[in-house]
Amino acid sequence: MTVELPRPVPVAELTVRVRMLHAGRRTELLEGSLDCAGEPVLLARAWRVARSPATTPVLRPTEVPPSLPGPQPRPGMTGAHLEGYVSAIEWRFPDGGDFDSRGPGRVWARQRIPLLPTVADTPLTRALVLADSNWAVAFELDHHQQLVINTDVSLLLHRDPVGEWLCIRSATAASPDGSGVAAGSLDDREGDCGRILQTLLVAGR
Repeated sequence: MTVELPRPVPVAELTVRVRMLHAGRRTELLEGSLDCAGEPVLLARAWRVARSPATTPVLRPTEVPPSLPGPQPRPGMTGAHLEGYVSAIEWRFPDGGDFDSRGPGRVWARQRIPLLPTVADTPLTRALVLADSNWAVAFELDHHQQLVINTDVSLLLHRDPVGEWLCIRSATAASPDGSGVAAGSLDDREGDCGRILQTLLVAGR
């Protein structure tokens, strides 16, 4: 699933629209948008792919995730609003850091509250809720001196995540006269389950 963010999503009344673009025997392509006052603030496309055969080998080319640490205080993030998304997630940093620590970074996290009050969360929704924090876990650029913000997020899963706790391990790549990329691995307590990619806008303040 890839989510594009053409403008900030306001705290306001939003309209969700979803349609099927392709329905095949093995794949489906879905498209959705989140609109505010008739203008799109979020665009998404998602592929649904038939499950692989039981004979498919297990290939997980990443290192084993760090152990889940014990409870920690709420992490800091200088200049950020901490009472919304950040406080709705329980964060545990294996290295004892927070969002002000320079990456590459690693964090275990789980939702404190459901995404929707009347709908049970699924492995996909839990992964999507955390995926957008990938770029913040990867902070290596000085986001206090420069404007550093993601313009999109792509989540690719090779299997459904298991359980509430997910681990993001992420790093930043950037170049002068270019942009940035935050690339992360997603693990559950059984190991690797997917990847997260985000394009970063890097600009002067």
